[in-house]
Amino acid sequence: MASNVGMLWLDDMSLRHLQEFHQMRTDKEAARLSDDTVSESMEESKARLEAHIAELNDSWTDSYVMKKAIVVDRGNSGFKTVGFIYTTGPTPQGLGLRFEMLSQWRRHFYCTQGLLKFFEMYHDTFTQRRAPVEKAFDIEDDIWHARAAGDDGKVPVQHLVCSIPMENKGAYAVAWKLKGVPRLSERSGHYIFYFERKIDDPEEKTWAEMAPEILKNLRRTK
Repeated sequence: MASNVGMLWLDDMSLRHLQEFHQMRTDKEAARLSDDTVSESMEESKARLEAHIAELNDSWTDSYVMKKAIVVDRGNSGFKTVGFIYTTGPTPQGLGLRFEMLSQWRRHFYCTQGLLKFFEMYHDTFTQRRAPVEKAFDIEDDIWHARAAGDDGKVPVQHLVCSIPMENKGAYAVAWKLKGVPRLSERSGHYIFYFERKIDDPEEKTWAEMAPEILKNLRRTK
């Protein structure tokens, strides 16, 4: 069933338009848009993402133009939209790939199985570019964990509804409810899968050290 998961890419759409699209999106609309644009395979989606990562690495000033994808399942019952993927950055934490899963699909094994495969390929893409994925949490008993910041500012560890063993123990994925980052759809789950990478800098500066200069340059270009 995992092979039924595909990507509908929405390039160069503003965040405002993306939010509007998500709010009025229906499975019927997704099916209509997906007729010619849904990736035929996970490998094709990986190639598309690799090209996007190369774009981000080549020009930091363009990296706030987020590239998005709607994740759809092409099962026997027709198209079903299961979530949204989009890239963000740069931030003090790095470049991120976030995934919002619609709440009605969060407990469905076939969906998370396909996405796990995609996330592992995403990790491999960064590894091949010698860009380490920042360790977000320790995997215990092959169970994914979710982190959500509480009112006290502490970050408790909670079990995420997914018990799929991760073949690549180095592929760190974390589901965070990020403060100040609204969900793009009212019907999506509370958590966002978020991958991070550290910038490959010859002077080994940290993201926290580089963020002010990066953001200053970005403001100049707007």
